Amino acid sequence: DFNINDDDLSAEEVMERLNAVLPQGVRINEVYEPVMKHTEIAYSCYDIELTSPDRVLCSEKFAEFMNQETIVIQKKTKQKTMKDVDIKPFADIKEYHDTDKGMFISMSMPSGSGASYNPSLLLSAFYKFAGSEAEYMAVTRTAVLTEKGEDFR
Repeated sequence: DFNINDDDLSAEEVMERLNAVLPQGVRINEVYEPVMKHTEIAYSCYDIELTSPDRVLCSEKFAEFMNQETIVIQKKTKQKTMKDVDIKPFADIKEYHDTDKGMFISMSMPSGSGASYNPSLLLSAFYKFAGSEAEYMAVTRTAVLTEKGEDFR
């Protein structure tokens, strides 16, 4: 979220300029004028690809992980202290399955001005549960949604 003071810049040009200086693997796919207030953001949706050559990180292990009664993680508070949080109620898993290189997970998590959770918190807990880490992980935020499930604009 930022302001542009040059009225002659098109949204396409802003996107091209930003993408030219972003680190590898980070891309901007769309630039538009804001319609909603940032306080309307409630959730973010993610597609996650995990590479697991030893096949420890698989859909069967993920099902075991998600079937636990609680999934407690350490989360940093606004006061910079750590606290235990059960992240399971906040992880809305849409889909997960094995791939030829590991596994795929599609999920959403709260990301608004209230509670906000990064999917890496859940993934770190999964790695600990499985006793293995992904060789490679790609997390793509596919949508930002309002409380009503509408695309945030």
